[in-house]
Amino acid sequence: TVTDINKSIHFYSNILGMELQEFLSTTDNVKRKSLKFGTQKINLHEASKPFKPHAHNPLPGTMDICFLSEINVNDWIKIFDKFDIKIEGFINQENCCIKI
Repeated sequence: TVTDINKSIHFYSNILGMELQEFLSTTDNVKRKSLKFGTQKINLHEASKPFKPHAHNPLPGTMDICFLSEINVNDWIKIFDKFDIKIEGFINQENCCIKI
């Protein structure tokens, strides 16, 4: 869930290198946007235009997600620094979706 879909697309596409994809929803035939990164995908939900299915109380910036990357975390830190993006912290990799 995002406040500004264009800013989100810019961040994920231009900084993280994700591929923007557009698709027609099978539930309501509305054009939607998603971001693809290898075999992973994020469906973008604009907070001002919620659609089903969605969380009970969708709020901008809320998401529980784990990205797998072949790029070392220290290299990601350098990339974020280059774009002046503050990193708030990391979680233990045991919380990831697969054993690393």
